[in-house]
Amino acid sequence: MDVQFTPSRQDPSHPPVTASAAAALIATARGTSLALVKMLLAKGANASHQAENHYSALDCAVEDGGYLPIISLLSQGVDLDAERPVGRSLLCKAAARGRVQVIKFLLANGCDVNVDENGYGALAQAASKGHMPAVELLLARGAKVEPDKSSEKALMHAAWHGHLEVANFLLANGADLKRTRPDGRNALHMAAMGTSVAMMRRLLELGAEVDRIDNHENTALTDASGSSQADIVKLLLEHGAKVNHADKYGQTVLVHVSGNWNADIVRQLLAKGASVNLAGHNGYTSLVHAARRGNTDAVKLLLEHGASVNNPGYTTSYALDLAITNGHAAVADLLRARGAKSSKQ
Repeated sequence: MDVQFTPSRQDPSHPPVTASAAAALIATARGTSLALVKMLLAKGANASHQAENHYSALDCAVEDGGYLPIISLLSQGVDLDAERPVGRSLLCKAAARGRVQVIKFLLANGCDVNVDENGYGALAQAASKGHMPAVELLLARGAKVEPDKSSEKALMHAAWHGHLEVANFLLANGADLKRTRPDGRNALHMAAMGTSVAMMRRLLELGAEVDRIDNHENTALTDASGSSQADIVKLLLEHGAKVNHADKYGQTVLVHVSGNWNADIVRQLLAKGASVNLAGHNGYTSLVHAARRGNTDAVKLLLEHGASVNNPGYTTSYALDLAITNGHAAVADLLRARGAKSSKQ
């Protein structure tokens, strides 16, 4: 065949369709034309052929199309639970798209509801996208709400992406608020990196430990500040988050956020008593980070709150040195006016 077939919806993850029956089948499987799929198969198109990205027609039908008659036809004689060459399993693909009828079909034809894709199962896939009907179906069919410790937890993904309805459902069905990922983060850490204040408030109401640390000794306040989530920072501070907590590198939340300046968050931290002169293990204070970035407003605000221009215990200024090195003349002049002395002079 020398006809050029074009999929109904182009996906950048898929290569351009070539003028072959097999490639045409892959393109057509993304649509709803069962008759055309049958015609291509009758003309010898290989249903197991894989494109350059290792996607077969069945992969495309499940992930892009979701049209059950085509999926059913292409599934004949195929081990639906077999490991795919790359990417997610068929069940995980369907779960990520919230395709309830396709999920039912795959489960009825032997797919393992607890299939684990590099620690990321179908339930977590559905929860991360907020597909409530898919989450309900998978749990009803035996999906483990608390899988193996090495696996990603559905609750954490729901929390991260702000899917409150899904999170509440998972919690009502046995999700453990205290469980952590391999990196030590729990649901509160994940929610702190998202944008949903309602999610954070709900987790805190349920007793989430506000100052729980992960493997790097970061708290939810660290994560929220690093993600520039000012409203979530405010909520955590209202719930007593330790404003001067330091991570494994000795850096406080204020030190972290001063490098990636967010004036609203900095003011909140200072209002709650954040110390401007605490330094990390590398000797860098909040002022040093602000000066290194050349942020004049940040430097002024920190100086107004008592930041020392010369590093604690030293007679010279890391802040001034880095301002000079990075060509931030306005910041350097401001620091000199406050008595800063450079080690380069």
